[in-house]
Amino acid sequence: MENNMESAAATSEASPLVTDPSAAPATQAEDTLVVVNAALKPVAATMILTSVLVVLASPEDEPVLLYPEDDDRLTGARLRKGLLNSLAIVGAVLAVTVCVVLLYWLDCETCLGGYMMASSFLLLFTLGGALAAEFVSPSILSVVGLYNFSALGVASIFAPERFGLSATATRTYLVIVAVVVAWHLSSYPPVTKWIGLVALALYDVLAVLTPCGPLNLLVSLMQHRQKPLPSLLYEVDVAVEHDEEDQDDKDPGGSSPRNIKVGLGDFIFFSVLVSEAARHSLLAAFFATTACLVGLAATLAILAVYQRPVPALPISIALGVAATFATDLLLLPMVQAFADHAILI
Repeated sequence: MENNMESAAATSEASPLVTDPSAAPATQAEDTLVVVNAALKPVAATMILTSVLVVLASPEDEPVLLYPEDDDRLTGARLRKGLLNSLAIVGAVLAVTVCVVLLYWLDCETCLGGYMMASSFLLLFTLGGALAAEFVSPSILSVVGLYNFSALGVASIFAPERFGLSATATRTYLVIVAVVVAWHLSSYPPVTKWIGLVALALYDVLAVLTPCGPLNLLVSLMQHRQKPLPSLLYEVDVAVEHDEEDQDDKDPGGSSPRNIKVGLGDFIFFSVLVSEAARHSLLAAFFATTACLVGLAATLAILAVYQRPVPALPISIALGVAATFATDLLLLPMVQAFADHAILI
């Protein structure tokens, strides 16, 4: 369908939070806190960087939508258009996810890997180039530099061992991809964005928790075959220290690995929400960021308890949307009223 819908879908087919099946389950509250702290940092960095870029340089190209939002007023027709556009976005994400499941089920890892690498390169080169053009004048030298930057990003994400690249490079490029895509999606009309975020959160629940959900099927296949899936997953690896009496079945160094995998689509949609809140006010952006992080921490706590894949979007999106609208509709008017009447609290 639309190019920017496909860009979002190409990076969000692996949305559930999952743990490494070989890793020992977290049994202490301290272990969970260490994992949560390690997972929240890259998400927070992505949301903050995207918001800053959106405020400094909003995308100028308007997205191609099935039903453009021509009216600035919040009318029933505009809500209907936003709902239809959101359903189209969810449909694009679902179509890409089903294709990924089929390719993995048919043992077409080579085709799947080629698709993911090509998508990542195009995202970095085209959308990244559009973002760079907001700050740097295009030239032959900048195009060559962008090409090398994009090629290095593909190597860092999909073949770091082969090219001798560190895990830090891989994680940095994953954050860059998320920021670039989220910045581009910020050009969507506000009604489509808000309804789309809620629709994607609901889709995430169905796709992960229902028996026939595509993400549930994908995770089950991965656990059954024990084969790596070429995908845009941010892996959080931390070593949790243990007491000497708890050293049975753990490494001699006194630590146990914890591995959390977060789909890059979650980074993107959190960042879209916070960047839209930043368009309203700095206070709304602050509360939206805090709400998303609290929601992700709660999701990680649920993951630690149940030790099964869980959808990462619903809690954070619900809290983020609620925080944004509560700030705009309740807190800011109250602060303005206090300021008008010179009331100090």
